[in-house]
Amino acid sequence: MGSASWVAVYISALAAIISICAFLTSFADHRASGPRIAISAHKFFQRSHEHWLEVRVTNSGRSDVDIEGGWAQWLGSCITDLPTRLSAGSTKKLNFRGRIPPAQYSGGSLAVFVGLGNGQTVLARIKLTEDQLADIDSIELAKDLVNLPERSAQLASPIGTSSALGDYLTRKARLLLLHRAGDADAESALLSDHLKRTLTSWIVTTQITTDEPGINTLRYAESAARGSDAILLLIGPSWLRLTKQESSAGARQQEDQYMAALRAALSSNAPLIPVLLAGSDTLRQDELPPELAEITFRNSIDLREDRHDEQMLKLIKHLEKMKFTEYPSGISIASDEV
Repeated sequence: MGSASWVAVYISALAAIISICAFLTSFADHRASGPRIAISAHKFFQRSHEHWLEVRVTNSGRSDVDIEGGWAQWLGSCITDLPTRLSAGSTKKLNFRGRIPPAQYSGGSLAVFVGLGNGQTVLARIKLTEDQLADIDSIELAKDLVNLPERSAQLASPIGTSSALGDYLTRKARLLLLHRAGDADAESALLSDHLKRTLTSWIVTTQITTDEPGINTLRYAESAARGSDAILLLIGPSWLRLTKQESSAGARQQEDQYMAALRAALSSNAPLIPVLLAGSDTLRQDELPPELAEITFRNSIDLREDRHDEQMLKLIKHLEKMKFTEYPSGISIASDEV
């Protein structure tokens, strides 16, 4: 090959290198011009027998982005008012609250997801310190001791196999019974009691309210629904009438905690199972407000008189065999930004 040919090869190679460098520079400038989101710091503490997590979300890029939602493993959905705008060069605090199992079941860490308006989700795994893990054990033990009298009936039952102090030693899934006050109150209470005694691998609760000062009650109800592993929507003879009245009330500020929890349940990843109680009618799509019509497409459990025992057994077997994944589904992880 002549010298002219070698010169041509060198020139071509040099041109290719320059083009690659230009592309990389352009790509880097493009990345730098957009939002660069990271979970930069966190603070963990206890309040009112619950665990609280505060994380700082930082935007080190050159453009703004919306924070659409947040979810923390074990603690559930973010209780901070969202969506919120995260300006370039700024930081926002997001708060989560709930219960965390001991280290042997939680792994001594929890994952935090922050959903952005650009379709990405930022992930960070927070490793708990030994002091924090010790605080978790002590607060769970204290809570069980406080609740010991309330649970004496459950402990006396031959069906239950856990002890009052033993609940904090196992990772239990959370089952929320979403019951509307004034609709089959007595039957709902009996169902709740039966499931608490029967489902030893679950924490069964109807709690979606709080009287703690300063807490956004609607956000609390939403968090209770989104933080559950499964939800039973209890439907009695008055449910349809009460729900239609509530849905026609208008402004969001007049919406009660039950409706906030119901809407959150319908939009969450947790299975929502309608449960037809005695005296109720099968729901029809044209009877419900459009936002609740999806309920009619979900397979239900029929606990009305003629099929009560068969369906109750079906429900219990279904819940006993349910398995849960560690992370919520359907997310796009921007792990390079963490």
